[in-house]
Amino acid sequence: MRSTFHILATICLLGASLVFAEYPEAVARVADAKALWDDVHTLWFLPREFNARGLQSYQFQPWRDFVKNNGQDISTATYHQIPQEEKRSSKSHFDRLARYACDPSSLGPNGVTDEYAIQAVDQLIESYATHREAFLAQQAAENAATAARRALSQGAAPEVRNAIDEYMSREGDDLFLPAQPHNHYGW
Repeated sequence: MRSTFHILATICLLGASLVFAEYPEAVARVADAKALWDDVHTLWFLPREFNARGLQSYQFQPWRDFVKNNGQDISTATYHQIPQEEKRSSKSHFDRLARYACDPSSLGPNGVTDEYAIQAVDQLIESYATHREAFLAQQAAENAATAARRALSQGAAPEVRNAIDEYMSREGDDLFLPAQPHNHYGW
């Protein structure tokens, strides 16, 4: 009876920790990294493609490219931080991570159950979130610059100049302006 209670209590606590798990700050700000975090921590499996229910609306290619470029370095750095007496039991898990880093979409065992391998995957997802956030910010800045150039080339700037000229030519609106000719900026 007592052992049954302990088993049920353990299951409830573990389930609650999954439901109420907090994301690292970088992961919480990037939607696809957050969905990837949830998927990995629910299924304990690295995805070969984003076809799971929480990942379907995101593209796999940015994750795949990031893992191919950075996955080996991050997993190696995490492996070197493992206490020496526990490296032997984690070696096969990190070998799987290395194979995954070479080609994330290839077939193979992609399960993540070792606590140190999970730390490596968490670090990988967090780094991906930071990278993705910077990429999205850069893309937004480029889009804004393109839109500004397009507006300028389509004549939005002359419309603004005309509106300013019209406002400035009103009687009595320029009483507090310095005494300079109306069109002194060359517009």
